[in-house]
Amino acid sequence: RYALESGATTINGKVASLNQIIQNGDRMENVVHRHEPPVSATPVKILLEDKEREFLVPVHTSGRYYRNTLVAILMSDFLSFASAVNRLDRLMSGLMIVPTSSPCAQKLTHEFVSGTVRKEYVARCKG
Repeated sequence: RYALESGATTINGKVASLNQIIQNGDRMENVVHRHEPPVSATPVKILLEDKEREFLVPVHTSGRYYRNTLVAILMSDFLSFASAVNRLDRLMSGLMIVPTSSPCAQKLTHEFVSGTVRKEYVARCKG
């Protein structure tokens, strides 16, 4: 309702109204403006770098970015190639596996899709 009332939604290039009936073949667009959270000054920590198998495991606690992503920071500061294959632990630590070559990215993507790679959480408790 807000999108329609604010003019953010258009149908066939014209601002849509609340009681407009959409016809087959109409083109509906909705403009969304998002603000990214501030970029953290905390440096990216590399937990593991395997040059032979062409991947690294960085950890960086950060918000949900669309432009200032961990992969973008890695490519800007460290690497010539980086790809996001799978976020291992976004809610807890920000741990990722980041392939540093296209063949490794394809191989890891296939492994995650086929289920040959799995996550395992280990908890250490006291008391």
